[in-house]
Amino acid sequence: MKKIYRTSELKCFPVREDPVRGWFIPEPRKSIHSGHGRIYEACNENSCDYILKFGYFDDIEKEAKLNNLASQDDLTKPVLDHWMCGKVQGTDDPVGVFVMPRLKETLYDRLKKVNNISEEWYYIKQVLSLVYYLHELGIFHGDINANNFMFDENDKMYIIDFRKATTFEDGEKAKYKDSNLNPMNDYYNIFSHNTFKDNFTKHLRMMIDIYRWLIGRGFSEVDAETLMLNEILSLNASQVIYSGKSDEIKTKLSRTKPGPEIKPIFKAREGYNVSGQMYMIRYKNSLAILGDTKPWKENIKALGGNFNQYLNIGGQKKPGWLFFDKSRESEIAQFVKNANEGKIQPQIQRGIPLTPTPIPPPITPSIPQQGHVVLRDQRGLIEAEGNMVSGKREGDWKLYDENGLIEQIGEYRNGGQVGIWVTYNESGTINSKGASINGKREGMWDLYYEDTGSLNAFGKFKNDVQVGKWKVFDKKGRFKEDKYY
Repeated sequence: MKKIYRTSELKCFPVREDPVRGWFIPEPRKSIHSGHGRIYEACNENSCDYILKFGYFDDIEKEAKLNNLASQDDLTKPVLDHWMCGKVQGTDDPVGVFVMPRLKETLYDRLKKVNNISEEWYYIKQVLSLVYYLHELGIFHGDINANNFMFDENDKMYIIDFRKATTFEDGEKAKYKDSNLNPMNDYYNIFSHNTFKDNFTKHLRMMIDIYRWLIGRGFSEVDAETLMLNEILSLNASQVIYSGKSDEIKTKLSRTKPGPEIKPIFKAREGYNVSGQMYMIRYKNSLAILGDTKPWKENIKALGGNFNQYLNIGGQKKPGWLFFDKSRESEIAQFVKNANEGKIQPQIQRGIPLTPTPIPPPITPSIPQQGHVVLRDQRGLIEAEGNMVSGKREGDWKLYDENGLIEQIGEYRNGGQVGIWVTYNESGTINSKGASINGKREGMWDLYYEDTGSLNAFGKFKNDVQVGKWKVFDKKGRFKEDKYY
C-alpha cells in the first residue's frame, strides 16, 4: 500500500529554482518508486546530474551523517543537502528530502546481463570488500541487496541507502543479541536475497562457517572478519564453488594465532583485481576484456581486440583489450568463459614458463649390466651414467641432453625414478627441483629463473601436471602472485 503524503511535493521540490537551496526538478517531472519513496532527476544552476529522494525518514540527520561518513572513504556518494518538509497523512512520521549525485545503474540491473561465473565473482568481490570497509568505519548497513549497490559513469561501484544503517557500540563489533546488528548479517544478506545466481549462493555460506570457527578459536570479531575475507577474496570463481574449500581455508588458518594486529590484504572494490582470470566489461559503445590476458593475446587479436594500456575502470587506469563491435558480445563472453574454465588453450605461453624440462622415461640398455655404467648415443656422446643391479638402474644417476650436457640428476630404485630430482638448463643453472615417481613429477616442485638462478615459483604436481595454488616470485625473490591450476 502506497503512503499518502499530506505535504504537497511542490513544497519539497519547487519547479523553479529555490532561491535559498538552489535545487529544482525539471519539467516534465519523471520519478521512480523505491523503498525510500520517490526519486526524481534534479538540477542546480550548473547541471542536472543529481537526484532528489522524497520519502519517509526514520532519522534523516542520522542517515545523512552515516552516509557522509562513508562518503569520506569513497564508499558512497555524499548527501549534498537534506531537509524536512511535512508528515505522512494521519501520522507524525516525518517526510523529508535528500539530494545526492546521480548514479548510472544498479547492481541488480547489471547482473541481468552477466553470463559467466568469473564476471559474477568479479562483482561479488567488490560487494564483499565494500561491506568490509564500511564495517571498518564502524557502520552496519542493515539492508544489503543488489539494488543498494550502484555504478557511476566510470563503472565504479558504490553502496547506497543508509536508512537502516547503525553504528557499533563504542566503535567495537560487540556480540549483539539482535542478529540484525551482527557484523556477519550484512554478508549473509548478500547471498540470501537472491542477489546472485545459484553459482555462489550456497557456496559463500562458508564465510559464516569460517567466521564462527575463528571466533571459537579466540579471535576478535574484527580479526575474524579480516582473516575470513583475506582468504575468500584471494579465490577465483572456480575455487569458490569447490565444496572442500572451507576445510582447506581452516587448515591454513589453523597456523594463525590471535595476538598481533591482523590487516586486510585487499582494497575496497577488490573485484578490479582478478588474479589468473579474465573478465569482460561493457562500455556504452564498446566491450573490453581485462585481467590476466597476456597468455591469450593472440586469441584476443583474432577476435578483433585492440590493446589499450589506459582503460578507465572505476576511476583507475588498467590495461585491457577493446572491442568496438558490440554485436559480438556473446562470442566474446563465451571465449572468456571457456578460457577461464580451461576448455581452450592459449595460442602463446606466458613470458616465463612455469613448466620445467620434462623428465624422459628411463633408458633401458639392450644388454643387462651390473655395476657402474656409462651409456652413449651413436655419436659417442654420453646419455646417462649410474649404477646397474641385475639389469635395472639403482641409486644415483645423471642424465644428459642431446648435446652431452647434464640435464637431470636423481635416484633410481628397482629401475624407476624415485625421490628428489634436479633438472638443469643448458647454461648449467638449475631449472627445477622436486619429487618424481616413474618419470612423472609428483608432489612439491621448485622452479627457477635461468638467468639469475633465483626461485621462480613453487607448488604441486600431480601425474606430471601442475595443480592447485602456486606461489610466484620475481627475480629479486619478492612474492609476486598466486597462480591456480
